[in-house]
Amino acid sequence: MLEYLVNQFNEFDYFFYFFRHYTLISKQWNTEILPKLRIVDYYIDIYEDTDPIDIQILSNLTNRFKLKYRIRISDYNLKIDNLKDKVHYLKLYKDFFTASDSETLSNYKYLKKIKQLQISPFIDSEVLSNFASSNKGIRISLDGDGNSDKPIISGLFNLNILHSLIFSNGVIPNDTVFQLNGISKLSLTSIYSQLDTICRLFENTPNLEKLCLFGISLEKCQYFDDVLKKITHLQQLKELLLGVRYACNFQSIVYLLNNVKSVNTDVTFHMVHYESVEDVLSSKINNSNIHTFDFSSPLKFTPKADELNNFNLLSIWDDKSHLQHICVKRKTNLLVDLPTSIYSLKTKKTLKTHVIFKTYSCLLEVIIDNRLINLTEINIDDLRATDLKIILNSQMPKLTTVKVLDLNDYDGLNEGFIQTIQNNHTVTNLFIFHLTWFQQYSFYETAIQVLKVNNTLVSLYLPYYKNDEVTQQYIDSFKEIFINNHTIRRIYIPLSDSKSPKLLLDLFRLFNRYSISRNT
Repeated sequence: MLEYLVNQFNEFDYFFYFFRHYTLISKQWNTEILPKLRIVDYYIDIYEDTDPIDIQILSNLTNRFKLKYRIRISDYNLKIDNLKDKVHYLKLYKDFFTASDSETLSNYKYLKKIKQLQISPFIDSEVLSNFASSNKGIRISLDGDGNSDKPIISGLFNLNILHSLIFSNGVIPNDTVFQLNGISKLSLTSIYSQLDTICRLFENTPNLEKLCLFGISLEKCQYFDDVLKKITHLQQLKELLLGVRYACNFQSIVYLLNNVKSVNTDVTFHMVHYESVEDVLSSKINNSNIHTFDFSSPLKFTPKADELNNFNLLSIWDDKSHLQHICVKRKTNLLVDLPTSIYSLKTKKTLKTHVIFKTYSCLLEVIIDNRLINLTEINIDDLRATDLKIILNSQMPKLTTVKVLDLNDYDGLNEGFIQTIQNNHTVTNLFIFHLTWFQQYSFYETAIQVLKVNNTLVSLYLPYYKNDEVTQQYIDSFKEIFINNHTIRRIYIPLSDSKSPKLLLDLFRLFNRYSISRNT
């Protein structure tokens, strides 16, 4: 359990207070339990304003127990000598990289990743390349935004040392030479270029694992079909996020989805041409590579046809047995054929996660009646409290996360609804972001009522309104909860103006003392 708690969040404050708290319990803990803790694969962020004394204390504590963990810092706080051997990730905010920087960073012998967050004429590509050549174990990422300087752009796409490149709001010249054989992540947003230039780019990025393309503007409004075909040639691709606003043919989309190698795929097309309605409806998609797909992303056909108003790619997806995580976004009048689609997923043993967006009572009946025992997460934009009670009372064995954007009911979070949350034993993460009717609602009273009984929740997000003031009684109630409830780790309380700032600070200190995160 302790190892689960230490791995919940990557904030320095949480990590710091965790060890300050648990090292005070007993000598037996310090000798038998804490040294065995494993910190999983994430970075602990240390910011410019992090107290140096806290850094020193944490260093002493973790060295004492010989704990292995990784730190992410920025160039504003490079001088943390006592934790230098823990630094694995560096963010560079300044717009240049000099020989002096190279010398400084060479002292960080465990540094594995550098992200340059500014691209400007002051960057010395030769210095950066030499540094990378001398430190081959370090992955370098660049983030360029709004650059129109041709030498800079040419340099961006000619750095074969890059692991990741993010480029947005710019132009890729037609004569750009691409040398990005080593790059594994590429993100292009709001870019203007020619069709053959974008195609040449993908011919020179054979090792791409993640590709994000949004808002690419092609010269002379060319069709996007050739780009889609080039994407299918990326043999290492694992994740594809694609938003195309220029014209393409429906059969090119089908070809992409039948041949792309990406496991996680999310595509949106805003101008889809087609030969006939029959051609669309008779098409088939079979791709065992795709495990995650967002069926809520729209296909906007040109010209419009009544027969295609309700069209969804799910209807032509032939073999659904490989799908593990899907998103469905449907209006109430489009739910007629959804039960069959869900049932075909439900019967496959490979289904692990099914996320359903924007749904209503009729869809909930489908979920429960078909006994989707592998359902792990439900994410709904708009729901009545009575329907949420149905979900929570169903006690689906693997359902661990429920998120509701707007909870609509005049009764809202009444006593009966709170009792339903109290008695649920499967959901560990409950998020209710907004109440339509909140006149009789109190964040503090509701959270306290729930957590006094429910010992399953790890994360709880309830709506918070400014008229809700903390009191000493609420603080005492939370203290009693934290003493008896060792499961809850995150309660979302925003920083807000308070008539009692001292009480609010006391509450935050209480949260820190028991390693409860209050991040929003």
